[in-house]
Amino acid sequence: MVTAVMLIYPSYHLENVNGRRFIFLRKNGVVDAPRMLTFNESSAWLWEQLKGKDFTFDEAFAFLSSHFAGDPVTMKEDLSVWINQLLAEDVILP
Repeated sequence: MVTAVMLIYPSYHLENVNGRRFIFLRKNGVVDAPRMLTFNESSAWLWEQLKGKDFTFDEAFAFLSSHFAGDPVTMKEDLSVWINQLLAEDVILP
């Protein structure tokens, strides 16, 4: 589980095209159009809640669990995967 304070990199914006939400991944500030991350409803909602704010895993989980119903263990596992993927793509600053 990620425990550090994180921040979504300010230059990334959630895009909405034909009802699909995603971000284009960038490398050295240039959009790498074939590479993008697609967001489902809950991840897009969480992105909007966290954008521009310092947050921890526990704070992100509190946002998520206050808005969506589900098994807390599964939600934490899914959140961990989401955060780790964003960290790996340099979308979140640790």
